[in-house]
Amino acid sequence: MMAKRRGNHEGSITHLKDGRWQGRLSLRNGKRKAVYGKTRDECRRKLDALKRRIDDGTFSDTDMTVKQYLEKWLEYRALEVKPKTLSDYNYTCKKYVIPKIGKKKLARLSVLDVQDMMQELAGEKGPKIANRGRKVLNNALGQALRWQVIVRNPVDAIKRLKEEKPAMILWDYEEAARFREVARGHELYSFFLLIMSTGMRLSEMLGFRWRDVEGASVHICHTATEVNGKLVFGETTKTDHSNRMVSLPEDVVIALAEHRHAQQARYARLGFTPSHDLVFSSRVGTPLSVSNLRKTYKALQQEARVPHATLHELRHWHASMLIEEGMDIRAIARRLGHADPSITLRIYAHIFNKQSREKAISLDDVLPRVGERAAAYLN
Repeated sequence: MMAKRRGNHEGSITHLKDGRWQGRLSLRNGKRKAVYGKTRDECRRKLDALKRRIDDGTFSDTDMTVKQYLEKWLEYRALEVKPKTLSDYNYTCKKYVIPKIGKKKLARLSVLDVQDMMQELAGEKGPKIANRGRKVLNNALGQALRWQVIVRNPVDAIKRLKEEKPAMILWDYEEAARFREVARGHELYSFFLLIMSTGMRLSEMLGFRWRDVEGASVHICHTATEVNGKLVFGETTKTDHSNRMVSLPEDVVIALAEHRHAQQARYARLGFTPSHDLVFSSRVGTPLSVSNLRKTYKALQQEARVPHATLHELRHWHASMLIEEGMDIRAIARRLGHADPSITLRIYAHIFNKQSREKAISLDDVLPRVGERAAAYLN
């Protein structure tokens, strides 16, 4: 039987030798898609449905599952992002996203599928983990859209879940003094003193090198991050603004000099010649273990009887001290490596608000008093 044909974009319907009817339609990418039916009417209905899906942007011809696509996307991202970022992507995909929706067809992933994933993760792990899964999936599907693998990103319709922001643990001056006194006798005393005195990030501390010490200042320009239990060193900071010069108080300059002398003496006793220039290393000269560092820090806090604060909260403590002491917000932003003072204001708004509440200003203190002649003039 002769086929009844339509225009190229209308599709064609053909009666096959096995008795079935085949409908074929040209896609925008030049490929052709086929549908089948037992009768010509059934085939036509399927062909018309296919056309509608193409027209309304809900059709994709990929057969990949979400798992297969994410694995491919991770290979691509490995060429573009830093090792720590890639490690975080890998962990989030394999630990949270793939177990929930990995078996689903990428082309048929719906908004409800993503919403279900979010709800399940929020129930099992909390909203923070659910939002992390959403963020990585959105990143991945955004690339799928640019690659024209899919025609829409279902994550676009899903809002972030509300997270309860944990309270920032900031020691008062008495608590900070107790911790400093307890840490003073430890070989990593200068490590903790430097964070508290400069607000350096942990990655900046781990990658800190002796050649970055310039008299009474430090040049923060190197980082190191832990990936799969090992430190990966980078030649760049988090952002261009993170590459900065920070001045040091005299006590920190002295502490660093004493630390360097002790470090060199220890290397000499071990007969060890380091291949690195790291300011902070283990007792045997290897790069610091982050897990051991955190254990040491926790033990010192317990001994000092201070509230448990994370290492990153020592950076926050430094910022709060600068605010308490009245340093200009722009100077604080530069010292912390923030791109804009608005970032500093947003992070530490509660501290600025506290300061503003405590400082009421009387007009009598700022306006000159009106003398008798001026009073007469006003009358």
